[in-house]
Amino acid sequence: YGLVRTGLAATVGYSPKPLAILSDLNSTEVCHQVIKHCKAEQASQIIVGLPLHKNGTEAEQTNVTRIFATELATIALQTLGPKVPVYMWDERYTSKEAAARAHSQDPNRWLHGTLDADAACIILEHYYNSNGKDAHQVLPPKEVQEECIRVWEIARNREEESLRAAMEQRQGGRTLKRQE
Repeated sequence: YGLVRTGLAATVGYSPKPLAILSDLNSTEVCHQVIKHCKAEQASQIIVGLPLHKNGTEAEQTNVTRIFATELATIALQTLGPKVPVYMWDERYTSKEAAARAHSQDPNRWLHGTLDADAACIILEHYYNSNGKDAHQVLPPKEVQEECIRVWEIARNREEESLRAAMEQRQGGRTLKRQE
């Protein structure tokens, strides 16, 4: 997550692929775009890069990212349900590694604003290489967790009812065609 750009990546198996770079959005808009991509990719978990100083101490951006991750966890719980957890993972050196990889492929490549999704891929690579051992799960505040789950259950029930109605309508149409 970045205040200017946020890179998105997804894995199919253990092979990360860049998805998008979100630009010029506020944190809530970024959250909704992330959730949209999670639905499209049928994500089973969400990993947010945790920006730390080289020595592992927290930076100013660390606090901003923690706030964002909590907002994302809240919206994910409301929208995707409790089976799609949000984790934070150390992202130190991923932008530099993405730049090094890009320069090794094309030394003349213009990199400004283009590496965020590649860095997101590297975050996922590191996460999977260590089996997420040092990841920290992000949860919405306790006082809103129950409400988030209730909102998700209501939406899920509506969706199931809508699917049932569509199936019944299709079945009814097939029966009429057979009768005709």
